[in-house]
Amino acid sequence: MRITKIVGACVPLLLLVGCSGGDGQAVAPPAVKPASASTSTSTDAVAARFVAGVARADLDGMRELVALTSPNSPARAYVDYLTAFVEAETALGKPPATGTFHRDDGPGMLTACRRMAGDPRPCTVCSKIAYDVEGRLSAFDVDGQPVRTVIARGGPAQQVRGATAQVLGAYRDALNGTVTVVYKVTNGTALTLSVAYPSAELVSGETRHVSTGGLGPDTVPAGADVIFLSRFDAQDPTGTFQVEVDDANGGSPLGDAALTLVPVP
Repeated sequence: MRITKIVGACVPLLLLVGCSGGDGQAVAPPAVKPASASTSTSTDAVAARFVAGVARADLDGMRELVALTSPNSPARAYVDYLTAFVEAETALGKPPATGTFHRDDGPGMLTACRRMAGDPRPCTVCSKIAYDVEGRLSAFDVDGQPVRTVIARGGPAQQVRGATAQVLGAYRDALNGTVTVVYKVTNGTALTLSVAYPSAELVSGETRHVSTGGLGPDTVPAGADVIFLSRFDAQDPTGTFQVEVDDANGGSPLGDAALTLVPVP
């Protein structure tokens, strides 16, 4: 099995933080309590820290974003996906991409880009930031789409004759029409396993998609946890994800894992 790099479908890591309405005026984030100057300053600082962490694009930076997002929110689901994505890259020895953010796009806006070789569109726009009562990010728009519509969570893990497969998240890139699924395989057998991620399938709606690229190691040693990525030309991150797990030494296949991709409320 050979490693196939996902090009141009990696999660976009630019965020424009802050919102503007149709008249060009800044829109304050929704608040449960009446906003005050100190509250506005506090939430602006959270947004700036969030964007800086996304631009940083390494595993420590991703983990620091968890505390900035509201539990069980679309924003947290987005961070969970990013963390799993970066963990997959880190495990394969890929160095963190160079990230920057600045304030030159308009009032209340921050821009962050992740610079990756071969990525024709390393930037994405985030707007309409929403916060919970504690001042943590709860939701925002990505490329004009509510983040809950471009993110999916993984359903229950599945056992495949001693191996366990689990989806960690999925992301739809609204601009290039792709869905990237991040999933983990835990080898609970005494065998060395291989995962057929280049031929994984995604069924969304009534359409079956075959993977157009992926990222992962050749084998999963006994007792190891390994994260994989599979990319699809698709528009819906929810549905059923299926991947085959095999004996890497040429034995019979262990079987297929059929995993659900759950919408984020």
